[in-house]
Amino acid sequence: RNQYFSDKAKLDKLLKRDEEIVSAEQKKAYKAEFEQIYAPYQEIIDSAPATSGSSSSGDGSSGDTTTPASPPGALAGTLVAMDLGVGYMFNRLQKDLDSSKVFGPYTFGTTGLLEGESGAELRVRLGLQATEGLFVYGLFRYGFLPDWKPFTVGAGLAYRPAIESIIPEIGFDMGYFKASSLSFATIPESNMSLGGYSIGLHMGVHYLVVPFMSVGVLGGMQGLALSRAALEGSDLPSECTGGTPPSYCSDLGTSQSTSGIVGYGEANMAFHF
Repeated sequence: RNQYFSDKAKLDKLLKRDEEIVSAEQKKAYKAEFEQIYAPYQEIIDSAPATSGSSSSGDGSSGDTTTPASPPGALAGTLVAMDLGVGYMFNRLQKDLDSSKVFGPYTFGTTGLLEGESGAELRVRLGLQATEGLFVYGLFRYGFLPDWKPFTVGAGLAYRPAIESIIPEIGFDMGYFKASSLSFATIPESNMSLGGYSIGLHMGVHYLVVPFMSVGVLGGMQGLALSRAALEGSDLPSECTGGTPPSYCSDLGTSQSTSGIVGYGEANMAFHF
């Protein structure tokens, strides 16, 4: 009987939704399916004592005291959600934290090759709509920038309650950030990669096209704390291994740190199961 009232509440809420989301034909089909499933048990449902939070009339309908649950496909109740975003990102790395070090053409920051780069980005999130409005997810983001290919792997938490067909979102994420495939001709790319941690904030809005799919826009910022390991031996650029090396070669043998930000804006498509 409790299951009946729970499903009846879901059906009632589904029937009230905008027909742009759930068509009249779909509503009619959902109602017919509900009645067909519970028709053999109607006598038992009518004769069973009422439970807390529900009431019953002679025709087996539930009273207004039943707390409505979200219909299939809405953003509530431990549902799996996945979204794919494609957009544009930019970065700004700050000057090396130790100003006494000089890295010549290999400096990350305001005098290096990575200042102010921008390009396309791809982002995937997969998680659970754990409660009404609360989305817990894993994150992967990859950037296609001219001199580096940064990616982030992490996890996040967002609040995105469904308000009819409009779904606002605000949240944060934390993760591991790595900038690889750097375009330095004389140093192996893997040796000049930056790695570290990121924490980000974002906001967006989605439109529920059908109960299981939404489209939207989202934008945010990531704060970065990054470092590069010291280079040794054959890892150093060719000009540092013979003759009279430039002054920056000795500093390349020490680690380097930097901070910075990454900003992004994207269009996305999400699926809710």
